[in-house]
Amino acid sequence: MPNTKTQKVPFRKRSRFEIKNTGSVDHNNSIPLFSFQHMKKGARFCLSKCEKNEKSSFADTLLNLSQLTWEKISNQPKDGLGYERISVKSLKAVLPSLITEEVEKVMVFRFSDSGRMAGIRERDIFHIIFMGRNHDLYD
Repeated sequence: MPNTKTQKVPFRKRSRFEIKNTGSVDHNNSIPLFSFQHMKKGARFCLSKCEKNEKSSFADTLLNLSQLTWEKISNQPKDGLGYERISVKSLKAVLPSLITEEVEKVMVFRFSDSGRMAGIRERDIFHIIFMGRNHDLYD
């Protein structure tokens, strides 16, 4: 059964914002949002370590993913716009506090032949935590 939560959306009422309850939301029918909040700038597996052409491929991938719902993404092949889940234990990177002991796997998307982005999905947000360039992010 899909995880549904009540989403609160701001709306304008008499020149101030108030919260309007929109009922339950199925985030699998939502378009993904992308966050870099937990990526460590300058670290080995950071976007800043990518070459210009890799950044371009990455941007194209995000654009293409943002045209699909999470449900459609989950039905895509992993060598296309789909993803695979890999064990946290196989990552070759220092884990941020976002990845607690309860987290066993991360989602990995391909953005080029050898480029991968790994992260955690939270509702409709995909937190991009790591960028691997040469099949070096995980075993």
